[in-house]
Amino acid sequence: MVSWFQATGGIRDILLTHQDDVADAERYAKQFGARVWIHEHDRAAAPFATEIVRGREPTPIRPGLAALPVPGHTRGSVVFLLEDSYLFTGDSLSWDHEAKDLEAFRDACWFSWEEQTRSLARLAGYRFEWILPGHGGSVRLPADGMNRRLVALVQRMGLPPPNFCGRWIRRAVCNCGGSRLRRVERVREEGVAVMAWMANPEVWIALATLTVLEIVLGIDNIIFISILIGRLPAREQRGARIIGLSLAMLTRILLLFSLVWLMRLTAPLFSVFDQEISGRDLILISGGLFLLWKSTSEIHENMEGKKPSLSIKAGSGFAGVIIQIILIDIVFSLDSVITAIGMSGQLAVMTAAIVIAVIVMLVLSDGISRFVNRHPTVKMLALSFLILIGVALIGDGLGMHIPKGYIYFAMAFSVLVEMMNLRIRKRHEARPRLPGGYAD
Repeated sequence: MVSWFQATGGIRDILLTHQDDVADAERYAKQFGARVWIHEHDRAAAPFATEIVRGREPTPIRPGLAALPVPGHTRGSVVFLLEDSYLFTGDSLSWDHEAKDLEAFRDACWFSWEEQTRSLARLAGYRFEWILPGHGGSVRLPADGMNRRLVALVQRMGLPPPNFCGRWIRRAVCNCGGSRLRRVERVREEGVAVMAWMANPEVWIALATLTVLEIVLGIDNIIFISILIGRLPAREQRGARIIGLSLAMLTRILLLFSLVWLMRLTAPLFSVFDQEISGRDLILISGGLFLLWKSTSEIHENMEGKKPSLSIKAGSGFAGVIIQIILIDIVFSLDSVITAIGMSGQLAVMTAAIVIAVIVMLVLSDGISRFVNRHPTVKMLALSFLILIGVALIGDGLGMHIPKGYIYFAMAFSVLVEMMNLRIRKRHEARPRLPGGYAD
């Protein structure tokens, strides 16, 4: 190999895609006096590296060649794009010859699968025709076809599908060239991607868990709305309840979209002890701290028997009550939205959970309030979940990802134990009492 490289002009740059892909780079660098490129987060594997890729923004190496950080497989994974055509992907992306499609290796993801999904989603913004991986198959496809397959892969990996209905409508009304067969094939591929996303069991587990949590965390909202509505005439109360809870849903969705948008700000803002902090990290850390404060204070108030300090003033008629409901919704929506972001990175799942929860609360608001008031341990359990989610959010913000499966298992186990306790207490309370307070 050395003789061949010498005969062809030597080596100018050695590009390392990640920390476990170093091999004999140091020996070749010394032989040819080449520059060695690696990301700062994987630099420990190549202390001899001369050029460091930093942050998550593209780094130009020479005209027509750039390093694109794609954290996921490792924290410092990088792909290299040459001439807007050749993409050297390391272990982040490859071609499956059997499935005849792009693939990512979840079983060999050493840093964060969610980060790798986001990285590949950003990669879909570039055009290239070749995939040249370190492991797996290589492939050449038309740039548009490569992009469609990459978008479909990202959807299978867990991100919510984009607005496919809008795409179909645009294709139907836009006569921009291309064969009808190709357009049908694109629609078919996107439909398959949507079905694969909906068939993912993790999506349904996250949806069920989030819906239950949204309902429990919305109890305070229901109680305060009930107090406000109680000041209205009986004929106006039903309409005010529907409008109030509908506004609660709208407030949560708008807040959710704004926070999700802010979390896409992944460019580093500053560093603390060699840990890069981005806008997304600040949202996660501050959200985690808010959940810790909110849940701890709520647990303290429940343990000490204190009443919530939020005051409610009588409104001036129907409009005044609605305005107060909007303000209260903003206060009570923050914890549920941050909880949704901590539980699932999928916008479609979070939105669906909020909509379903509000519909359930609208139909069963009175029954839900009575159930939680009758079993305060259920609300205490939900507040404990908030502490767990808050710690997970802070960990994510500091680069220490906690797999969601662990959180789901802990919650499911706790709920199972609590349901057993409720059943035992119900049976115990149903036993006849003998004189002196002893159960038969």
